[in-house]
Amino acid sequence: MPGVHSKSLAGTYPVRGLLHLLHHPRRLGVPVAVSTAQACVVSLLALFPLFHFGYGWQTRLIGHFYKDWATRDGGLFLRLLHPSTAAALTSGLFCVAETFMVTSQVTHYCIGSLRERLFDATLEERHIVLPPKKEETEKRHKAETVEEWVVDKLDIEALPTTREEMTQAAQWWLSGSHIMGLCAKKESQVWPLSWLPTAIYVVSLPLTFIPVIGPASFLAMQGICQGGAAHRRYFDRFAWSNPRRIKHTTALYWHYLQFGMVASALEMIPFVGFVFAYTNQIGAAMLVADWKQERIM
Repeated sequence: MPGVHSKSLAGTYPVRGLLHLLHHPRRLGVPVAVSTAQACVVSLLALFPLFHFGYGWQTRLIGHFYKDWATRDGGLFLRLLHPSTAAALTSGLFCVAETFMVTSQVTHYCIGSLRERLFDATLEERHIVLPPKKEETEKRHKAETVEEWVVDKLDIEALPTTREEMTQAAQWWLSGSHIMGLCAKKESQVWPLSWLPTAIYVVSLPLTFIPVIGPASFLAMQGICQGGAAHRRYFDRFAWSNPRRIKHTTALYWHYLQFGMVASALEMIPFVGFVFAYTNQIGAAMLVADWKQERIM
């Protein structure tokens, strides 16, 4: 996979976004505080029933799995922790992750365009002149067949016909760099691509059953989607084509993955995570400014 060297450590920018907000509390803090309060109310409504009704049966289910695993070869994790303790921790992680998924979907409609406005304001603060907003005038070809629609929406050249072609297509389409590119595309906020991060979240959630490696893999998969969407606002404002977006995110894949993993981890923190949903946008804009100085953006 091609790579581009950068002096900026992308994984630090979600935290730097928070520090930037703390240094400018009057200008940026008020709208963030209001939206965060709304998000916290939604989080409470989701958190209570999930923990009250879901925590118990999840703990029992996971406990049976860990006990069976411990009788065979539970590894270092189950040697250090009793299966019931490990099940309680895993179930708690499940509840937090489930709460994040529910509230992130609901608050997306409550918050509106605040995150985009924070991103734009940070760019302007760093003396990056934004082009005027223009209505989308590009006329896309309307698919006449199901095959044409699938090829257009899923970013493939043609539907595979043989087993070998299907294997190669699946390996390419499910690769991290390709999924990251899909999340950076113009159409990523339109069905069916708008459901891609949620689908990956649901599919990868069972990975948290696996001690240590599982949660890390789960976080990496969220980081792929989060990293791909990090600069989508910039790409949209500066009218980058989809091939250019994909080429850029592929070249800076590991940098975007770092940013996405840290940003996802911060947003999963109950209640406080909603603050990071905004500060991550500030951090992403700061990363754009630094990369423009390095001439890699």
